[in-house]
Amino acid sequence: MQKLLFLLFILLSVTYVSAQQTHVHEVKDRELFDKFKGLPLNNKFGQVEALKLVYDCRRKIIYYINSKTYRYHRTFCDRVLNYKHGHSTFNDRNYHSTTHREYYLATINYFKGQDRYVMEFSVLDEILPEQVDELYAKVLETFKLAGDKELQLLLNTSKIEKRIEGKVKIKTIRPDELYAGQLYQPLYKKATYGYLKKVSIDSVETVQLQHTDIVIINGTPDDLPPIAGVITTAFQTPLSHINVLCQNRGTPIAAYKDAWEDERCAKFLGKLVKYEVRAEDFTLELAIESEAKAYWAANAQKRKQAIQLRVDTSTRGLLLLGDLGFDKIKKVGGKAANFGELYKALSEYGATARVPEGAFAIPFYYYNQHLNENGLKAKIHAILANRDSLEADSEQLKLALKDLRDAIKKAPINKEFLRMVEEHLKKHSPSPRMRFRSSTNAEDLDGFNGAGLYSSKTGILGDTTKTVENAIRKVWASVWNYKAYMERSYFGIDHNSVAMGILVHRSFPNETANGVAITKHLYRPKNAGFVINVQKGETSVVEPPEGVECDQMICYSDTEKGSYVDRDLVEYITYSSLNNGKPILTTEEVVRLTKQLSKIKRHFYMKVNKNYRKYKYKEFALDIEFKVYGKDRRIYIKQVRPFKG
Repeated sequence: MQKLLFLLFILLSVTYVSAQQTHVHEVKDRELFDKFKGLPLNNKFGQVEALKLVYDCRRKIIYYINSKTYRYHRTFCDRVLNYKHGHSTFNDRNYHSTTHREYYLATINYFKGQDRYVMEFSVLDEILPEQVDELYAKVLETFKLAGDKELQLLLNTSKIEKRIEGKVKIKTIRPDELYAGQLYQPLYKKATYGYLKKVSIDSVETVQLQHTDIVIINGTPDDLPPIAGVITTAFQTPLSHINVLCQNRGTPIAAYKDAWEDERCAKFLGKLVKYEVRAEDFTLELAIESEAKAYWAANAQKRKQAIQLRVDTSTRGLLLLGDLGFDKIKKVGGKAANFGELYKALSEYGATARVPEGAFAIPFYYYNQHLNENGLKAKIHAILANRDSLEADSEQLKLALKDLRDAIKKAPINKEFLRMVEEHLKKHSPSPRMRFRSSTNAEDLDGFNGAGLYSSKTGILGDTTKTVENAIRKVWASVWNYKAYMERSYFGIDHNSVAMGILVHRSFPNETANGVAITKHLYRPKNAGFVINVQKGETSVVEPPEGVECDQMICYSDTEKGSYVDRDLVEYITYSSLNNGKPILTTEEVVRLTKQLSKIKRHFYMKVNKNYRKYKYKEFALDIEFKVYGKDRRIYIKQVRPFKG
C-alpha cells in the first residue's frame, strides 16, 4: 500500500510540474500562446495579452516563458536559468549595459482588438540596433503566430525612438498608432450593479437618470448625475473631468468604441446586470436582484450621515500668499489653502517652477457678507427646505438654483470691500487682467475632489464688461451650480455649511502649453512614475474638444534610487493631435517638470496633512495643474489637490 501511495505521489508530482511548465523554445500555435500568456505589467493599453521572452546571448537560446508564473524576466532567470549575481547586477548587465549582455529581455504583446503582435522592451532598456536585429532574427525563426501580419517593435520612449528608428530590420510602431487602434480602454476598474440603458450624448442633460442606472453613451458628456456605471464610446485620458468624477464617486467607467452597436451590450439593455471593468475587458451578466439591492443599500449607507464642513466667516481683509496654508481651509477654501502649501513647497525645496504672480485670497467673510446684506440667505433656505421635492424634479431644481445664482450676480457688492480689492490690485498686480478662481470648503479635499464643479472668471481693472466686481459675483454664485449642488448631495454634504472663498492671481493669455500631472504611476501600481498629460496652447486637457488628443506620458524621474535614477525616461502613450505628432515638451522639460512635482509631493506627504500618510509614499498622489508660458518656456504650477484613484 505504501509503495502504491508513493507511486501515486510521484505521478501527481510529475503532472503538477508538467502543468507548471516553465518555458518553451518555440511558439507554434495560438494554444501554446494562450497557455503561457499573462497580463502586461504596465496596463496603459486595454485588451492586451503578454508573453515574455528571454534570449540567452551567449548560448543563442530563446525562452518563451510562462508569464503567469513569472511576472518578471529576472525571476525566471533566477529560478530556471540559475542566475547567481543578484538583482542590481542583473539590471545593470541586461538593461543598461550594451557590451556585456547576458540576456535580451522582451515581451510580445497581442492586441486583441487590432489582431496585432507587438514586441516591446522595458523603458529601462538601452539595447542597440544590432542587438535588436539579432533578437528579431531568432524570434522570426521561433515565433510562428504573426504569419502574414508582421511583428512590430513598439517605440515606447523618446530615447528608444531616437536610438532605434530607421536602423533595425523589424518594422516599428509608435504608441499613438496603437492607442488609435484600440477598441477598449479601462478607466476605473470596479464591479457594480444596475439597469443597462443607452443614452445619446445629445440627451444626457434632459434624460432622468437614477443611481441604479448603468449608461452607454455615444460620446463624452460634460457632466453626469450620480449613476451606477458608465460605458462610453469615446476614449478618455485618465485625467479628464468625467473620469475623475467617476473615480471620486467610485463609479466604474470604461471606453469601448463599439458599445453603441455591440450585440453583447444590446442583449442586456433594460435588464438588471452586474457590470465589471477589468484591465483586459469589461463584463456584463444578468444580476441577482437581492445582490443588487444589497450593493445599493451598502453604498447608500456610506453617504447616509450628513457631513458638516468646517467654515469660519470671521476673518476679514485679504490673505496674502505667505498667510495661506492647509490650516486656512475653513477660512478660504481648499484651492487657496493648497496654493499656499504649494508656494511653501517650491520655496522650501528650491524649485525652479513658479506659482502665478500677484496671488492673494478673499476669505469666506465677504461671500457671507454679500448674502446677508442682500437678503439672499432666505432664497437658500427656501431651496433647502424643499430639497426632497426639488431633487425629485431636476428641471425645477435647475430653475430654483438659476434664480439664486442670478440674484447673487445682480446684487450690489459691498463698496468698501470692492474698493479694498481694487486698490490691492492697482498696487500689487503684475497685470490688469487677473483670474478669480473658486475656492470653497467643498473642493480640492482628500475624499472630495470637486473638479469642474465651480466657476472661475477673469476680471480686468478698468474694463467695463469683464469687471472685477462681476468676476467676484459670478464666482460666488457658482456655489449653487446644479452639478455642484448634486455632487454635494450625493456625498451627503450639508449645503448650509458650504462657503466660497476666491483665489486671485495673474491670468495666462496665449500660454505655450497647459497640462495636468498625477504624482503616481496609474498604469503600474506601487512602481515609480508620474503620469503627465500636456496640450498645446490653451486647449483643455481635462475637457478636450471631440476627437482631440493630448500628449500622454509617464516620466520616471521622481525616484531617488534604483534603476530609474538619472535615466531621463519618458514613456509616451499618445501624442497631441494639435502638434503634428511631435512631443510638445522636450525630454529635458518633462524631466525637469517631474522633479519639481516630486518636491511638491514630498512636501504635501510629509508636512501638510497627517491623513496623507495612511498611503504608502508611492501610492500617495496629487493632481497638479501646470502651464508653460513665455519665450523662456517657464513652468508655472497653478493648482494642487489630492487625487483618488
